[in-house]
Amino acid sequence: MTAETPTAAGTPAHSHAPSQQDPEKQPHPGLRVLSIETASGVRSVRMTRRHQVWLGIAAVLCVGWTALASAGFLVATLSGERDVADTAMVEAAYRDRIEDLQAALAQEKGLRAETGDRLQAALEEYTAEHAAAAAAATEMRELARVAEEMRLKLARALTERDAATAKVEALETALAAPEQPPTVPAAPAAGTGHAQTLAAVTDALQSAVRERDAQRESLIRLENELAAMDLRMQIAQDRQVRMVASLEDAVQTSFAPLEAMFERAGLDVETLISEVRTSYTGFGGPNGGEPLALARLGNPSLDARLSDLIADLERMDTMRIAAARVPYTMPVRAAHRFTSGFGTRRDPRTGGRRAHNGIDLAGPRGTPILSTADGSVVFAGRQSGFGNLVRIRHAHGFETLYAHLNKIHVKVGDRIARGDHIGDMGTTGRSTGVHLHYEVRLHGKPVNPMIYIKAAKDVF
Repeated sequence: MTAETPTAAGTPAHSHAPSQQDPEKQPHPGLRVLSIETASGVRSVRMTRRHQVWLGIAAVLCVGWTALASAGFLVATLSGERDVADTAMVEAAYRDRIEDLQAALAQEKGLRAETGDRLQAALEEYTAEHAAAAAAATEMRELARVAEEMRLKLARALTERDAATAKVEALETALAAPEQPPTVPAAPAAGTGHAQTLAAVTDALQSAVRERDAQRESLIRLENELAAMDLRMQIAQDRQVRMVASLEDAVQTSFAPLEAMFERAGLDVETLISEVRTSYTGFGGPNGGEPLALARLGNPSLDARLSDLIADLERMDTMRIAAARVPYTMPVRAAHRFTSGFGTRRDPRTGGRRAHNGIDLAGPRGTPILSTADGSVVFAGRQSGFGNLVRIRHAHGFETLYAHLNKIHVKVGDRIARGDHIGDMGTTGRSTGVHLHYEVRLHGKPVNPMIYIKAAKDVF
């Protein structure tokens, strides 16, 4: 194939055309002629300037499209490799986090069991010691009554001893002066001799001495009994002091973790106690509807300490009731994995960023889901992306949500206690796998459930 180009005269270089040609046969300015040699001959293709421009544009577009396609393929390849690397890094971070959480959970369970046993032992000790204190107080009152009776008896014995001593002295005086008629006992009848009078006085004196000795022995016996009673009372008081001190230590050991738990969760202890006392009021019974009075130990100092101790125990009991109404525990106690936390996260379906108002705990289908606090069921059924959902309303403005359940075991209006089995783990609703979506709301606003779970790690 050859290309013929026009010369300055407008004719091909190898031709010897006449000097004058037909105007219609003269080449058009900018015209290009392409000659294609084939087996059958030579074919010519005429290309005007417009054809050349369009051909150049087409070539540029073809080259540009090829470059863009290559760049897109390269970017997609690199992006895919980066996504795979990012996914592997996130999965490794999640595995490390899950292992740390499982270790922390095991440690928390051990601490919770230990604290619960310690608290139960303290309460049992308090119950036993309070019963012992009541028995000791009764014994002390009985000892005080007996001691008072013995003191009165001792006073009477002292009076009788003094009377007997006076009688002995009178008789001794009478014996020392026989010429005077004795005053005790009465003078013998007329006609009796001096010997008879002396014998009567001697008998009276001996009888008075025997009575005085008997009174002295009775007095010594009473004094010994009184001393023994005082010793027993002192021993009982020492035991009461040790008992009150032991109870104070037990109450402080159980009381401090509860206060710390509320403080770590950012809750006002006094407000919670006031709300519980408002809810738990009323008394009555066979003693006329009046509250039982505290047994007194007879020692003002110990009585004051015991009154403070009872007040602390009442406060601790109120705090335990308040704690039972706050979602402090885990909703899943069987083996599980922590798959997503509270806050903004990458949406597993769309890939975009969105708020995650709870935590996700994954486990086998049918894993028991437990209530995290006392309350009442306000919703139990199907709801939008949550799937099978249970909502429980608690005191102090708290509400908990348990979503994606496989099965629901409660109904609206049920009263629920902490640890009750309310449903089974599933994958209903907008879910990518079997797990529990758990939320805590305070006055309608979502809060991080881990705040309360971590705050109670040393208590429950």
